[in-house]
Amino acid sequence: MRTHLLLCLVSGIVGAAAALWMADPGGQRQVQAQVAIPPRGAAPPPQARVPTAGGPALAPPADAASGAGFTRLPPTEQAARQLHEQELTPEERVNIAVYETVNLSVVHINTKGLRGGGFLMMEVPSEGSGSGSILDQRGHVLTNYHVIEGAREMQVTLFNGESFEGKLVGQDPTNDLAVLKIDAPPEMLHPITLGDSSQLRVGQRVYAIGNPFGLERTLTTGVISSLNRTSPGRNERTLKSIIQLDAAINPGSSGGPLLDTRSRLIGMNTAIVSPAGQSSGVGFAIPSNTISRIVPHLIEKGRMVRPDAGIEAVYKTPAGLRIARLVAGGP
Repeated sequence: MRTHLLLCLVSGIVGAAAALWMADPGGQRQVQAQVAIPPRGAAPPPQARVPTAGGPALAPPADAASGAGFTRLPPTEQAARQLHEQELTPEERVNIAVYETVNLSVVHINTKGLRGGGFLMMEVPSEGSGSGSILDQRGHVLTNYHVIEGAREMQVTLFNGESFEGKLVGQDPTNDLAVLKIDAPPEMLHPITLGDSSQLRVGQRVYAIGNPFGLERTLTTGVISSLNRTSPGRNERTLKSIIQLDAAINPGSSGGPLLDTRSRLIGMNTAIVSPAGQSSGVGFAIPSNTISRIVPHLIEKGRMVRPDAGIEAVYKTPAGLRIARLVAGGP
């Protein structure tokens, strides 16, 4: 019995050796079996899963997090904006910076009033539209006198669409200036910055923002065409030191700011020269130094205080001038 078992064992060993030799006749392969015996009570080691046809896909390689060889996620809105800004020209960047800095300071002014005329020369309703600039967080608004002349109602619309009733604080028809006041929350008011118009030069780039034809906060660009122009004013006076520009100005632009490349108000758009009443490349603006000199008087006293002799009319005589009429309540 023992002999039979021994013969079987030897026969099995010889058969296994013969099979290995047939699989590797050169005898170059060395088969080593290493069996790890886990400690008692430990979980069995995880088995590697080999995908089969139609089975689950393999996990991405370790460098997948870097995006190598894989489709990346679309860029965020901020990244897209930064990429777009890199493609802008220096001139475009200045244009955008000026507009984004100042457009919140520009308001739209709508007026209602009465004018003479019509059937039987009766007064008929009239409406007007213009522009203005926020001066401070107390609600003072700068505009042209001719924008609010004869108005009985004035609505001032801010950048966010909120409208407030405008009340006249002061006016100076001679220089075509007026100041309104609105009761708006300070956080809605973005005051504009005044510049120095005495340093302007012909050829300097300028920007105009207004509401032409009711199109709110429209930006146009141009250059200063000339300085120290004169223009007929009211009360037989002449407006002096007027800025001439070629930026497009149309009905509704009056009262809007004229700006330099630093987003400072250097003038207020006030008139155009055009037989058709629309922009022809010749516009005029009241310089900021005139505005800064007159506006404090309008806010404090409601009018511009000027030296006045109190003489309203004279006529010539052989002996000289004779006073014909005095200003009522004058000096």
